[in-house]
Amino acid sequence: MSWRRPVVVIAKALADDCLQEARNDYFGQYYRFTNVEVHKEDDPEFYKALGEWVDRPTLLSPPEVS
Repeated sequence: MSWRRPVVVIAKALADDCLQEARNDYFGQYYRFTNVEVHKEDDPEFYKALGEWVDRPTLLSPPEVS
């Protein structure tokens, strides 16, 4: 997204961008915590502890992109 004068920027477009960035950030973390086998070698100690966390909350699936 290129820079535009503030008077030209539409609030909805900014909100959409912000929500899309938040969704992307959440999806990255969701993928990291739900695909343990893929990332286990990155931090074995962390993923061992994650696997042993008995009452770990269930993460909600990221929303679909519209």
